[in-house]
Amino acid sequence: MAKQTESPVTFNAGEALARYTRVKLGTTGRDVVYADQADSGAYIGSTIFDVALGDNVAIVLKTSAKTFKGTANGAISDKAAVYAGNDGKISASVSGNQIGIAVQAAGADGDIIEYLGTGF
Repeated sequence: MAKQTESPVTFNAGEALARYTRVKLGTTGRDVVYADQADSGAYIGSTIFDVALGDNVAIVLKTSAKTFKGTANGAISDKAAVYAGNDGKISASVSGNQIGIAVQAAGADGDIIEYLGTGF
């Protein structure tokens, strides 16, 4: 029987995942892995906590009506368009689809900032 789940949704970690990084579906419909730069259209949402391989992981779906926390892969200006970066990070470098707009600045790789997701 089909079910409806509201965000955040629990999946299995297909690899060790850092908090506030973007993920995509893995080899099954119930596991997730990092969404890399080339996966800007395939990502489904963002992690909330650090998790180990095989652990349950809470994912805030990208279609949620909220802002997101993201891990920057370098400097990002306030109000800048953000794009997919590697290892689930967000980037100011134009690559693939725009995935959001930064609502605060990041000074360096690893900074956690808030951004508005573009949804679909």
